[in-house]
Amino acid sequence: MGEYKKNFISNIIFRIDFPTILELENKLPSGFQSKIIDLFPILREPSELNINLSVSSGENLNKNQVSVGARTWQFYNKEKTKAVILSKNSLNLEYKNYYSNFKELTSDIKLILKSLFEEYTIEIIDRIGLRYIDEIKLDSGDPLDWKDIICDDLTSSIRFVSSKNLMRTMQEIYIKEDNYTIVFKYGIPNSLYPSKIVRKEFTLDTDCFLEGELSKEDIINLLEEFHEVVKKTFEKSIGNNLRKIMNGEIIDG
Repeated sequence: MGEYKKNFISNIIFRIDFPTILELENKLPSGFQSKIIDLFPILREPSELNINLSVSSGENLNKNQVSVGARTWQFYNKEKTKAVILSKNSLNLEYKNYYSNFKELTSDIKLILKSLFEEYTIEIIDRIGLRYIDEIKLDSGDPLDWKDIICDDLTSSIRFVSSKNLMRTMQEIYIKEDNYTIVFKYGIPNSLYPSKIVRKEFTLDTDCFLEGELSKEDIINLLEEFHEVVKKTFEKSIGNNLRKIMNGEIIDG
């Protein structure tokens, strides 16, 4: 993402999948824990819940899953704005309503990867993904008027309906690049659904992932590549007034 004075990032999810490590099903990963404890000192009791992240949009939930019935070991920082979630076949790093810069994110990812690979023999990575969710919420203005805040191409459905009684509008775009997939979701989810839209909210959700047999050495290069994709997608999606808001040049939209 571009480095602005403020941002609207609500969630960041980094994830790798790998072949099953059976001992993680029942045994506390104490060696892994000891390596990350300075940054992630809080251990949540293991759970068999299969949802790591849910971003509520009214009645619907957009879910990132580990696997059905998988036991997860969850480690949090003191503020509980960051979580490391380890299961027998996946490792997640999740930021919730927190983001400083990509350098910090990369540093956290390198720490948990180094800790994982020192504790367990993992030769193949089955999947890697990076996802950013921006929930743009403004205090003033017509909730259906996003001129100069969001790219006009992303608000065409609002103009098509041309109704003050609109309840929700969300779109999805799937893009297959040479070696990875991009899923871009955008629109007004409406936190008050099924009521009509009265709050000025807009979501930009970019998910990049690659599936296949990958080596451990590929991870950081792909992370940087995915970050550039997310950054370019975000910049293409917004207008100059939102840039001014994020840089503190104007107070609101």
